[in-house]
Amino acid sequence: MVDSRKNFKTLHDFLKYGSDWQVMETITPGIAIVRIPKSAHRPARLMVEIRPVNNLGERRKRKGIIIADLGVRDEFVALLSHPNLAVVFEQLHAVNPKLPAKELIDILKVD
Repeated sequence: MVDSRKNFKTLHDFLKYGSDWQVMETITPGIAIVRIPKSAHRPARLMVEIRPVNNLGERRKRKGIIIADLGVRDEFVALLSHPNLAVVFEQLHAVNPKLPAKELIDILKVD
């Protein structure tokens, strides 16, 4: 069960003491919390970054989607689940040049 009081304190401390653009990983791979710096018109705040991970569980180098509130999240969910998005990706896949397949490297733990 999630301890919301502990999470609140952790997030509150991260907002108060964290560095600008510092990333806090969550227990869910691909979902992190980012501390956005203050600007002239708003205080520092925390946002969710969604960035897929690779097969080793590492965050991909590309930027993710940074979302500040539930309304924007709902808009992204609607867009990402829209049936036309799959059609657009299929068309892009057909048009784009084919890239060579990346080799998968087995990673062994050596004690």
